[in-house]
Amino acid sequence: MRLPCGIITAFARVGWDSQEVNYTTVSARDGDVNGSINISKHSFLEVNSDFYATYQKNFNKIGLTVNIGGNRRYNESNYLSTVGNGFVTYHSTNLNNTESRESYAHTQKRALNSIYSSVQLSYDNYLFLDITGRNDWSSTLPTKNNSFFYPSYNLGFVVTDAFDGLKSNILQYAKLRASYAEVGNDLDPYTINTYYNYGTDAQGRLAASVKNTVGNDNLVAETNKSIEFGADVRLLENRIGLDFSWYKSSTEDQIIANYPQAVSTGFTSLLYNVGEISNTGLEVALSTTPIKKSDLKWDLNFNYATNEMVVEELNLPGKAFFEVHKSNETHARAYVGEKYGDIYGYRYLRDKNGMVVVNDQGYPVIDNKNGEDSKVKVGNIQVDFTASVMIT
Repeated sequence: MRLPCGIITAFARVGWDSQEVNYTTVSARDGDVNGSINISKHSFLEVNSDFYATYQKNFNKIGLTVNIGGNRRYNESNYLSTVGNGFVTYHSTNLNNTESRESYAHTQKRALNSIYSSVQLSYDNYLFLDITGRNDWSSTLPTKNNSFFYPSYNLGFVVTDAFDGLKSNILQYAKLRASYAEVGNDLDPYTINTYYNYGTDAQGRLAASVKNTVGNDNLVAETNKSIEFGADVRLLENRIGLDFSWYKSSTEDQIIANYPQAVSTGFTSLLYNVGEISNTGLEVALSTTPIKKSDLKWDLNFNYATNEMVVEELNLPGKAFFEVHKSNETHARAYVGEKYGDIYGYRYLRDKNGMVVVNDQGYPVIDNKNGEDSKVKVGNIQVDFTASVMIT
């Protein structure tokens, strides 16, 4: 719709996607093995309802676009399986021809309601600012914490379009960019709940067992916040390109589902907002075309990246660190203020002269007289950098 004040467009739609899979698996009788049959049905449903409205207007050199919308996504999964064990006769693989039968049913539902908006501003086609905001309400989070908002801001400045005469045979394009963004994450359905699984015992009687992970109705949404600065440059008739990015991101209220619990509680692990982890890194991509002829082209590209993950906050009552991995001789741990995944192990026992002590077989002796307290930092699971070269 074109109005004197600008252009307005809007739409609303509903999408429905469903799928059903039916299959039968038969294991035939073979000697003393009496065989089995499994008849299963798995159905999926997704319903998306959304609306979207856009307003556009140019004010001389300034361009403005405003968007607003909303979405409701509903997912449902149903699984039904019946297993028959032990065929009575050789001549039929029918379910009724089995000695025992057991059924299993599982239903999973989730819903996500969202509203979102964005504002896009441009000036003379060389300066661009995008601002977005989104709020989600998730059925998989506790009711008191099921709403979470996350914005983003992106600024772009095309240097070669802003200044006349800057473009040349050497420099074709140069752009600077900066951004800040937040992203919220919810959970799989029923994760926050402590519930029972129903089945049968060895005698075929109905039995119920609680899951190993205890739920948590105080859980909040996991949020990732990131800031990035970068540049994009094209040189020598686009035969050399350089793309550079520096970033820092942090994951707050990070959710883990395997925080260990004492077995005496009746559970082995707890669903928990464990703390905050940051990532700081650098990414550089250099693309070159050493040879460019009518019948031959050679592209040579280089990529280099670094990333350092650091534990900023740890919310584990009674714990000074998070156990990433544990074996008999080494542990990978996460301490606040330290790099994630520091490896701790035992040192060799040394004499008063600093020489390694060996046993009767000639092997070095481990210094473990103080047990776990004897372990020291010996490395880290993170790589120093990654790099690649691609030739086409």
